[in-house]
This record gives sequence, C-alpha cells and structure tokens, in this order.
Amino acid sequence: MGGCESKDGASPSASRAAPAVQPEGRPGWWSPGLEDPECAAGLIALEGAGQQALLASFAKGKDVKKQKRLLRQAAALEKSYPGGLKVYVANAKKLLEDSAKGVNPLDGCKPSVPEGMVLYRSGDQYDQYCAKGLLEVPYCCFVIVAGGLGERLGFDGIKLSLPCETITMTCFLNLYIGYIKEWTALANEALKTPMAPQIAMMTSDDTHDKTVALLKENDYFGLGPKQITLMKQGKVPALKNGDADFATLPDDPYTILTKPHGHGDAHQLLYQHGLIKEWSAMGKRHVVFMQDTHSLVVFKLLAALGVSAEKGYAMNSITVPRKPGEESGSICTLQKDGAAALTINVEYNQLNPLLQSAFGRSDEADPATGYSPYPGNVNCFILKLEEYATVLTETKGCVPEFVNPKYADATRTTFKSPTRLECMMQDIPRFFPASALIGYVLFERSMYCPVKNACNTGAAKQAKGQQASCAVDGEHLWYANAASLLRECGADVAAPGTGDEETWMGVTIPGGARVVFSPSFCPSRHMLREKIGKNIKISSRSVLVIEGRDVQLNDLTLDGTLVIQAQVPEAKVVVDGLTVTNAGWRKVCAGADDPAAIKIRGYKTDTSTDDAMVLTFDTAGVHEVRDTKKSQL
Repeated sequence: MGGCESKDGASPSASRAAPAVQPEGRPGWWSPGLEDPECAAGLIALEGAGQQALLASFAKGKDVKKQKRLLRQAAALEKSYPGGLKVYVANAKKLLEDSAKGVNPLDGCKPSVPEGMVLYRSGDQYDQYCAKGLLEVPYCCFVIVAGGLGERLGFDGIKLSLPCETITMTCFLNLYIGYIKEWTALANEALKTPMAPQIAMMTSDDTHDKTVALLKENDYFGLGPKQITLMKQGKVPALKNGDADFATLPDDPYTILTKPHGHGDAHQLLYQHGLIKEWSAMGKRHVVFMQDTHSLVVFKLLAALGVSAEKGYAMNSITVPRKPGEESGSICTLQKDGAAALTINVEYNQLNPLLQSAFGRSDEADPATGYSPYPGNVNCFILKLEEYATVLTETKGCVPEFVNPKYADATRTTFKSPTRLECMMQDIPRFFPASALIGYVLFERSMYCPVKNACNTGAAKQAKGQQASCAVDGEHLWYANAASLLRECGADVAAPGTGDEETWMGVTIPGGARVVFSPSFCPSRHMLREKIGKNIKISSRSVLVIEGRDVQLNDLTLDGTLVIQAQVPEAKVVVDGLTVTNAGWRKVCAGADDPAAIKIRGYKTDTSTDDAMVLTFDTAGVHEVRDTKKSQL
C-alpha cells in the first residue's frame, strides 16, 4: 500500500508478523474453531483499529467458518498496510474529519505555471532530443501500471490485452514491449553495450492471473521471465462513515468490502521488491512510469528522456495542452508561506478552487490557443533513479493519501457509498528535496489518446466538446499519428475529406488513411526519415502496414491496402516504383460472435478478403519491389 505510518506506528515489517500467542481476554463469541494464529492476528488488528462494531453481531458457535474467514481477511489486510489497520484507521479519521469540515489541503498555496519545455514535432529540437533519448534507453527501467480491468470500457479482460488497433490486433502490452525492445537493441548497437530491458508491472487481485496468462501465452513478448517483475497490489478496507468503520459486502456481513488504494502503491511495491537497488546495481539511471492504455506515449518518451538526461531532472512529467474544465490534472508550481516552491500535479477538481482562492478567478483559456496555461498531466513521467532511490529509502515508498467521499446530505456525516483512502503515484515529488529539479515536457494535443472510457461515455464527452478517450478515437489517433509522421517525412498522404467521416458507437472520427508501423520500422521519427524517399502518395481511404527494420519506400502510389512484412531481420525490402490500386480492407460492423475487444468499438477491420496486396519476405537478402501494378477494382 502507499499509506504513510504515524509517528508511533509499527514498521511495515513488524506489521506483517503474526503474533505467536493467542489474544488474552477473548470475546464471549470466541470458539475453539478460531484457535489459530491468523484468527488471533485478525482479532487483534480489528480491535486495535476500533472495529468492535464489525464484530458485534458475532455469536458463539454460530457461523464459525464465516467468522474465521473474516478474521483471516483482517489479518491479511493488517499485513498489507504499513503500520497495520490501526494506522489506516487513524489516517482515515483525520482525512475524513478534514473532508467533513471542507478543509482544502492546498489552502494558502499560490499556483504558477512551472518551468518546462515545449517540444512540438514541428520544431527542430524534437528529433534531436529523440536521438539523445534513444541512447538513454539501455539505462532505463520501465514501470507499467496494470491494476485495472477494462470493465469501465465494457471489456472484462485486462486493459493491457486490448488491441490498440483492429488491423494487426496488436495489444497494448505487446506494443509497449515491442518499442522498449527495439529502442534497447538500437541503442546497444550504437553504444556497444549489453544492457537488457527491465520492466515492472503493478497488478492487482483482479488482473494478476490474467496478466500472467497473457505473458505466458505470448512467450513474454520476446523477453525473458526475469526481465519482467509482476508486483501485485493489495486492497484497503472500504469505509462506511466518518468514524472510519469498515464496510462489508451488501450480501455478506462476514466479508470486509475492499477497494484499490490507488496507483501510488507502485512506489511502495518497488521498494518492497528491492527493484530500485537491483536496477541501480545494473547501471540503470532512469525509471519510466507508464499507463496501461496510452499508445502514443511511445512517440513522446524518447524526446522526454533526452530532455531528462540533458537537464538532470529528478522528475520530468509528460504533458499536453489542456482545456479548462477537462477532467485531467495539471502541472503547477505551488508556493506557500515562504516555503520552498513545489512543482507537482494538481487534480482538476482542486485547480479552480485553488485559483479562486489565490487570484479570485478560475482556470481560463488563452485566447490565442484555446488551452489553459497549466499543462495537462498524462500520468507518464520519468524519475532520476539516484534521487528516487534516496526518497524510497526515506519513505519506504509511501506517498500522501487522500479521501474523496460522496456525502449523502449536507451534514457530511454519511456517505452515498463506501469510500476508502487513495494515493497517486504522481505525488512522489512531495518528498524530493528542494534542490531537486522538477520539470515537464509539453507535446502536441494530437499525441494524447488514452483509452479510458466506454464509447457511450466518450460520445457524451464529445458532445460537450471534450475528447472521447475511448477505443474508437484511440484507434483513430494511432492511425492518424502514423499518417502525420509520413507527411512530416515528405510523403503526400491525403487529409481526410468530408466524405471520410465515420461514426461508431456514437463517437465521430474524421476517418482518413489508416497507417500502422511496427516498432522495428518506426522506432522514432528521426529514424523513419531515413526510410521514406520521394514520390510517396497515399489516398485517404488507404491502409498501409509495414513491419521490419530494413524497409525502404520510394516512388509508391497507394489507393487501397498494402502490407509489407519483413519477417526476418536479415531481409531488406526496397520498394521503388510500385502502384497499388485495390478495394482494400474496410471496417465492417462487429457481429454477435466477435470478442468483446471488438464489440466495444462497434466495428472490426475485415482482413479476410483478397482485395489487398500483402507482401511477405521471410528470407535473408535484398528484396526489390518495383514496376508492379495490381488492380482489383
């Protein structure tokens, strides 16, 4: 967990040790069937946390198996929270009291726009920083937050198993690992280093087994099992009132209702698993934190790494322009009572009250850009390992907690539904010293494509002028980014026209060419430039898929679907003088028998037809493709 123990709280290691003796003064309902160390530990934990009300309905000799289950659950919860349940309840009572009084933890703070770097792809520096960042990758380790299921999206699997797009059906985890592997291989070749990728993934009770299965089914996507560490996050008790009494399941009073504690637990899990020490001994220098379904982060990370390396940032947040009122945090510098300035994320529901208190106004858009002056946080960031290791040693990975109860009425004493303490991983800079450099890099808004909403929610947001952030527009933005990269390399890729607009599940997208590049073909724009020659023309209805590191495009006219697969590293493919015109692969409505990952979008890409040119090269050598025309219209 990510909670911080009180001054007189037990240490995490102490809290994990079950007592060797049974509790004295057993309650009247205690039965011989409860005589085991776990039940004793659970009773001590609950009584120490003031949870006698939870045990009030227990009767001697009645439902002993259920009593045992609850007590053992309490013993497990005691072990998982630093300082135990007593500390959890003490923290909860203080935070709930402040919440009931309307105490704002940011009162007295004056926000300002922090110092950072604008690094749009239209500028000259983007490629330079990507090249610099590529050489840092072997010295990086990656943390992927993967604790959530896709239920919010209408998908019952883990979000990392969702396909990023429906042409190749590459899932998010495969995509991320593919880029990490390719970057590492390229940098190792340039630096003559033997560094191997290291990835930690935070899972949960809901996702752990499915994550293990996904990795095993895909042979760890080309990595060794020792290169991926799974860190399972526990849960914390849900609270039913301002006295921090534990809630139980609605239909089972013998099971404590538990909820996730938040992605801030990633820091404590890294500490408990000893990974930072291991990574430091390997010569690693940076830790990259990534979300589970934000594909375009791969086109921001290299540049952000280059900036971190050059500036020496202890923490560097990846950001995009943000509209006032959007439900995303902002990076701000806070100053309070002469204390050292703190650059940190401020949640969207805190920003306006903070600005009103400090300046008497809300967040306002810049008339020239339409965006807030405060950059939007996408919850992907880079930490300097040396300084991060010091913080983890001092804090054991605990980050500040908060509570966000939904009150039933104006008395602010009862809740509409149980709440719990939460923590966020982006709050780690609160523990960095004042001398630590905290910065951000701002990228184009078009490079922001989180898949976090169901399509009906996305459609409602789109109707309000907000980004849908669902599977439909996330897939579109992935294609559109690759098409944009081609244009930036000099290719003529037709822009979507009015007739290309599509609406799926209520979400409208512009349509246009659907372009998919493998990590090996396009690890970064500065390396893509070397592979795109002259006279490349692609229509807005086309599909282009390229796989393989050594593929060169020259003099290509495409109006339909072209797939180039260089399946072995030694295969070099040179396209020079190729015209492709065919019916191509089209989107069709999803059927009742399609998997949920397809049905949540409302469509799939029909790749079963022969109306496409698919070129596969599985032997070493130079393969020239020229002076060929294929028409199937």
